Amino acid sequence: MDATALVVGGGISGMSAAYRLGNAGLKVTLVESSDQLGGLGTFFRTDTSSWAERFYHCIMPSDQYLIELLKYLELDESVVWKKTRMGIVYEGSHYAFNGAADLLRFRP
Repeated sequence: MDATALVVGGGISGMSAAYRLGNAGLKVTLVESSDQLGGLGTFFRTDTSSWAERFYHCIMPSDQYLIELLKYLELDESVVWKKTRMGIVYEGSHYAFNGAADLLRFRP
């Protein structure tokens, strides 16, 4: 009988687990409730045709294990690194949230 595995969640961890289980010889089924794989690391197209993170997660050059996996999969050259910024919208106003000074300026 062939060994099988079910992985629930198509985020980075779920996809990595499914990939490693498959490499170990198991037949893997990955289940994701969203229409997009990537979990908290997904993106969406904005009104201006640029891309923005769907959630607060992003891939950073310091993500050693993910970078190693991307290299192993020969996907590391397809990553485009851009400077990240953070912000928050509160009652219709946009506030930068990139450091301590932004936090101190945030009055709401």
